Amino acid sequence: MATAFTQVIVGNTLEELPQIYQALEGFCSSFAVPDYTRRSILLISEELFSNTVMYGYPDEESDEIALDISLAEGEISLVFRNHAIEFDSAASPDGPDQENAIEDHRIGGLGLFLVHQLAKKVESRRQGLANITTVTVDLNADDE
Repeated sequence: MATAFTQVIVGNTLEELPQIYQALEGFCSSFAVPDYTRRSILLISEELFSNTVMYGYPDEESDEIALDISLAEGEISLVFRNHAIEFDSAASPDGPDQENAIEDHRIGGLGLFLVHQLAKKVESRRQGLANITTVTVDLNADDE
């Protein structure tokens, strides 16, 4: 299969999230991405984008966030680029606290845990002032 590719560049505000969804939905439709995989990459993208916007720009400076979406050799690759504060999204977060009552759980952290559960691989690096996060998902991932 030849490589399929699309890119979307948006501002670093939550109001831009529908443009991310639109690009992902168009990509999935064009390349017959299975529904489970489509839903997985939508959730992964929403989590990484919203975390970047909400926590990566404490001074609320304007920036562009780029998302490259590609399909090759049975895998979908999502590459996020931004100039937010440095954050290693590849570090595997702790799973949900199963010892205590739900009311005693700390807020946050479950979204990134879910990203790692849905992805085949999550890589993160800093190149100059840019964060580059690459998430790989099997095209034919299923919910078994």
